[in-house]
Amino acid sequence: MVVVLSGFVLLGHCDAVCQAKESVVGKWRFESIRRAEETEPVSKLLMEIVVGKNSYKHFFPNHLFTSYDNDSYGYGRWRLTDNDSKIVLANYTGAIQTYDIPKNTTDSLVIFVKNKYVTLLKIADEGEVPVEEPQAGVRTVRATVKQIAKKWVLKETKHTAQQSKASEMVSNAFKGSWLELLKDGTCTRKFTTLKTGRWNFEDKNTRILIMDDAYEGQLWNILAISSRQLILQKPHADTQLIYEVEVSTGSK
Repeated sequence: MVVVLSGFVLLGHCDAVCQAKESVVGKWRFESIRRAEETEPVSKLLMEIVVGKNSYKHFFPNHLFTSYDNDSYGYGRWRLTDNDSKIVLANYTGAIQTYDIPKNTTDSLVIFVKNKYVTLLKIADEGEVPVEEPQAGVRTVRATVKQIAKKWVLKETKHTAQQSKASEMVSNAFKGSWLELLKDGTCTRKFTTLKTGRWNFEDKNTRILIMDDAYEGQLWNILAISSRQLILQKPHADTQLIYEVEVSTGSK
């Protein structure tokens, strides 16, 4: 039985979605990788180069997950959306990934990512349930729709830890980027390119989730907000983005 997850491309119709949660829960190890244009999987050696040895993903019933990819551990939250036809993975760093689920069964996952089919096999259904770790020393504030639904221009990127001059130059290159949040939950942002999407509050209005139309996004801690300024920070990161309200130069 197979669960197929496709990144940003719908590969078929979703069936048996009513068992989606039960099928996704469990621990999964990477078994093979096959390029979309080929019929045979790549060698085990190449697969281990791509994802690392002993890599796995573990989805828990309480909607937390842990992972081990490329010799690095991670954890976050997962949920099903769009009538259980998509799974959203929100890493503790704030990164968001969304995959379609055209099929859903119980003992294997076939993940379609960047033109590759990645097969995972279930190796455990139970295990120690993780508890999400709060970020030490970070104080967030609650915001309202009225406060945050504005056009914000990036004025400064502040680093709470020591950084290299190269990193500082990269941060300064994004000065002037902007983010416009509307009261209806839609948004437009421009960093390197213009993107549209949706936004909503999380964790009792102390975090904001911004997701573009391609179902990729970012979760941000709200560190401060006033009528003129908004300060955001990625969870478990030391970089703060300081925005100011765009000053209107005339009526639209």
